[in-house]
Amino acid sequence: MDTTQRNGGTAGIVSAGLLVLFLILTMAMGMDPHTAGDPAQALAMIALKRGLWRLVGIVGTLAAALGIVFTIGLSNRLKEGAPTRASVILSFVTVGLGGYALASLMQWKGGLQLADYAVRDQVGAGHAWLALRAAAGGANVLGSGFVGAALLIAGWAVIETAALNPIAGWVGVIAGLLSLAGVFASASFAVLIGTIVFDVIWLAWAGVELRSPQDPRGAPTSLRR
Repeated sequence: MDTTQRNGGTAGIVSAGLLVLFLILTMAMGMDPHTAGDPAQALAMIALKRGLWRLVGIVGTLAAALGIVFTIGLSNRLKEGAPTRASVILSFVTVGLGGYALASLMQWKGGLQLADYAVRDQVGAGHAWLALRAAAGGANVLGSGFVGAALLIAGWAVIETAALNPIAGWVGVIAGLLSLAGVFASASFAVLIGTIVFDVIWLAWAGVELRSPQDPRGAPTSLRR
């Protein structure tokens, strides 16, 4: 069994779990796009739930980091049947998840600092919050675009090569389309929820497949049973 693929599969499963936790924490935080767009309300919420806000940032960053490890394993699985696409997937995901991680870190650290600053200057902190949101939003759009493209390519490669269960490939395609929708509807909470749900299914399913040994004919043994 290829260690790179097995470790990538484990990272995918853990990343899926972290995304579920991220969704739960985000909903518990109550920071939907409408609330985040109101500086006074957003900063007051961060000040009230500092520990939860910090945890959201940490979990989001860790999920992105493990997503890259997962993609290394996936790229390794795909390199024989689709070598060019395997390389493109890894490159695109590294850029995209880097954007997501950057946005998560900016909002985590910047939000806490501005919540403290708002005690002394609420107007100035409010303007800074809007600037921080714009910068983090740009990083998130970068993530959505590159990760969405990578998921479409990965899903296509999986369906064509049967390196994993082809149904998992279709899940990847849907996750990619939702991620790309986030480029044009970044303020939509429904798109965010849908993207996370399909990302979780993709990461968990593909992660399990990567941990399964691959038979000499190319498909995971789980498909031959």
